[in-house]
Parts: sequence; C-alpha cells; structure tokens
Amino acid sequence: MTKSAPYYTVLAIWLSLAMLSACSPAPPLSTTLKLQPQSHISGLSSQETLAHTPLAAITFNEQGFLLTLAQDSGRITVFDKYGKEKMSCAVNDPLQVSDAVSADGLALGTDKEHIYALTGMNRQIQTWRADGELQEVTPITVPLSPGDVAFGRKGTFYHSTEGLSDDSLIVAIDRHGKLAQKVGQINYAEVLQPQQDSIRQALARGQVPAFLQNSVLVATGADERLYALHRTRPLLKCFKDGTLLFEKSLHVPEMEEIRHAVQVRNRLLEVPTTYIPLSYWADMAVAEDGSLYVLLAMQTHHTLYRLDRDGSVLSKLVGGYGKGHLLAVDKNRLAIADAAKGEVTFYTLPTS
Repeated sequence: MTKSAPYYTVLAIWLSLAMLSACSPAPPLSTTLKLQPQSHISGLSSQETLAHTPLAAITFNEQGFLLTLAQDSGRITVFDKYGKEKMSCAVNDPLQVSDAVSADGLALGTDKEHIYALTGMNRQIQTWRADGELQEVTPITVPLSPGDVAFGRKGTFYHSTEGLSDDSLIVAIDRHGKLAQKVGQINYAEVLQPQQDSIRQALARGQVPAFLQNSVLVATGADERLYALHRTRPLLKCFKDGTLLFEKSLHVPEMEEIRHAVQVRNRLLEVPTTYIPLSYWADMAVAEDGSLYVLLAMQTHHTLYRLDRDGSVLSKLVGGYGKGHLLAVDKNRLAIADAAKGEVTFYTLPTS
C-alpha cells in the first residue's frame, strides 16, 4: 500500500521536531529561589527557667501564630504574627518547686480549639485549650521510640518505630493514648540496634547500620496523607488510610556532601559510645495546599526543597546563613529553627 504525499509531509514535520527536541538542553529539575527573611526571634519563653534548653518542635496554628515546645521543660509558647510572646504554659510537677522539670518534650500539634504536646519521659499527651488552660493529661499505653513524630487531626499522632521491635514503619496513636493503626512494613531483624561504638565506626566508614535504614521523618497535612521520608536514603513514601499510595526516589545534589560530612564527624568523635546518625534531611512539613517542604541537614545556609503532593520536586529554596533543625510552614511564610540555640527565623514564601 502506497503512502500519500500528506503522510510524508507530516512524518517530516515530526522528525524535525524530534531532532530539535533531542538537541535542546534538558530543562532543570527544579528552580532555585531565594528566601527573604522577615525576622528572627528566640523561640523560648521569657518564663523559661531552664537555661540553654533546646527546642523540640515548632508549628503554626490556624491563626498563623507560631508555637514552640521546649525539650527539657516541656514548656509551650505561642508567638503572634509579629513574633511577640502571646502565651506560655507548662505542666507543674508536684515534686518540683517550679514547672522547670525534665519533661522531654517531643512533638507539638494544634487544631481550632486545642494544643497537643507529646512528652516522652513520662509518656503523656497533654491537651491544652487555646488560652493555655490544661484540659487533659493522657498516659500513652504503647512504647515510644526516639523516632520522629507528627500530629494529625484531633490529637492523633504518627510515630516512627525506629529502635522498637515492631514490624510496622509507623504507628498511629489516638488522643486517648491507644494504638489506632499500624502503617507500612519493615523487616523485624533490621530494627535491632548494635553496640553504639560499632554504629559510629560503621558511619565513619560510610556504611549505614541496618536499623538506621528504617529511620524516617513523618509529616501529615489537611488531606490526611501521611508522608514518610527515609533519613538514610532518598526514598519518599506516601500513605492514605494506612494504604501505600506511592513511593518515589528523592535525589538532590547535596546528598554526597552530607554523607561525607557525617563520615568526617564520626571519625573525629573521641567518645566511643556516641555517634552522629546519618540523615540527609533535618525536617519536613506539609503546607496547606498539600505541597511538601523538606529541610536539608548539615547545610551552611537554610536549604529546602519544595515538592508537589505526589513527590515531584518543584523548586529549591535557599535562605540565610545558619543551622536549621526544625521546620514549620504557614500559608505565606515558613519558620526554621536552630533547635540547639532556640532561635527561629521567619521567611516569606516565594509566590512562584
């Protein structure tokens, strides 16, 4: 069967377009945008009685106020949009003269009417009214690990099972302190922790101990999607109602530099039983529009990647000089905290 002249004309056009496409440079994976700092504040309350306590968590409430949780005292502080301290509260220990007790603050969450704080040493969920009145202290009936925590709706929180003999990746705990759901699967044998000196030696050689391979950051947003980002490998997983929606690789240029920095620091440590764990990411948060912000670890400047709700990189964001450990995202701004110093920097989110 012979081809008509229009057929060859169309074919020639397609071939020309294909050649132009092949010769054209590939578009960049993401656009780099400069973050403009708004202000800097201390994230610790003026009522804080423990000197040099680090921050354990930061988050924004629906009014756009920043909430912080002090790690050692468990004190919650609310700052208004101008960075002024609006309210501060902490649970008093009857055995202590003041509320400056070792509360081991872990995580912070909010909804329209409540503030939720999770403490690890006494394994409790504190429920506060927005005005700072303590409503309830609930004991947690399941083991807690040193892994990452993210609060969801109505006081439910998600906890990675790092260091626990559990075959799930994440557990959901309801506001009553009871196990609500198990999410994801891991190999039971991989959660067993070797001696700490061998962990340091392995990390100094660039190896990742098996149990650290299941260490994840967790984050959730208004759409109730649950994200798990592996700390030691570029793997992002997304769950909804306990079901895996997708998993996707997240490769960024800074990864090799971060890995090398961890190796060097572990070689320099003189105490055998201490180590610096490998984590490419410091923190992550879900924005109101469902996009995901990932804060890189071990950077000289605040550096983030913005992803769409399906895990594709949209842009790279670079802020000012300083360490960044904690991240919170609001409608039109974000906050990055140097947890060790207790300092918080606010940035205006780019419009593009």
